Amino acid sequence: MKNLMITSCHERIGKSSFTLALARRIVKEGYKVGYFKPIRASKDDQDALVAKEFLKMEEDEDTIAPVTISEWDYDLSKEEIERLIEKIKNAYETLNQKYEVLVVEGCKTMNYLATLGLSARELAKMLETEVLLLVSGSNDSQLDDLALGVSYFNDIDIELTGTVLSLVPLEVIEREKAIAETVTREWQIPLIGVIPDKSNLSAPTVEEIVSLLGAKYLCCEECKNKIVEDFQVGAMELDSALKFFRRSVNKAVIIGGDRPALALAAMETDTSMLILTGGIYPPSTVLARAQERKIPIVLVNWDTYTTVQYLATHKIRGLIRPDQEEKLIEWDKIMEELNVENLIARLNE
Repeated sequence: MKNLMITSCHERIGKSSFTLALARRIVKEGYKVGYFKPIRASKDDQDALVAKEFLKMEEDEDTIAPVTISEWDYDLSKEEIERLIEKIKNAYETLNQKYEVLVVEGCKTMNYLATLGLSARELAKMLETEVLLLVSGSNDSQLDDLALGVSYFNDIDIELTGTVLSLVPLEVIEREKAIAETVTREWQIPLIGVIPDKSNLSAPTVEEIVSLLGAKYLCCEECKNKIVEDFQVGAMELDSALKFFRRSVNKAVIIGGDRPALALAAMETDTSMLILTGGIYPPSTVLARAQERKIPIVLVNWDTYTTVQYLATHKIRGLIRPDQEEKLIEWDKIMEELNVENLIARLNE
């Protein structure tokens, strides 16, 4: 069975979660599946560790994700690049000998590190993998990304094994699927399916947000796997707070640590976590109520505006993990709707 590289035209379109969900689906077909990420853009990238746990891999992180090249490493010499390539090949061969199929996750986007000759297409050529391209968008223009991807890989004689439209809004999903089916049929590229833009597929957990912010737990750390589907800022007058907080469910409320009355009001609604800003600890009444309601409270030193801006510019999509039963069930449903059988058949050709 051939190995499969999964890459995308854009960042933050659910590539990592899709990769793990697909691996889980192939495992259900009876194959021994491993995960490989040849290059990651940061040492903070947790994909390899999550995949190791997810697929019960015994190899260490340096084998699963052997090389790190950041956006500031484009001054690598030819000798350094050659050494990194050798490291990638050795790690790949180690895994390839053990697993029937490897899902290989590309780094960032299909053209990341093209300047160094280490983009997804060069890696796919070097490792002799098949390629599945994820494209995403809220309208027909996502097909332009697909056209670009086809051209990009065809330039070095790589034909796409298939494509998936990711995070398509529910209100246009039938239209986009119909148009994509027509276009991909003409280009003779299998459309494996469409993934809807549903918050419970890509919503981060409390723990992932805490990690992003470098926040400190004040209580209820045991509830770190709660899903956060929305963010609200508690900056209103108290008399209108409850009405405002009831507009959203499974939310994180960002609020100044010096506004305990608003914090208490937020916890009377469907709230996944409180993010207290300004480094100000809340009174014991707030912490006691949080314990009763099992709502994690975390503390950051930034002010509210800075915290909101940081979250806005670092849009976080949560990975699926073995202990997130709700996400796993939802992703399993999605995988059943995709034409994974077609993909597996092509990998077996």
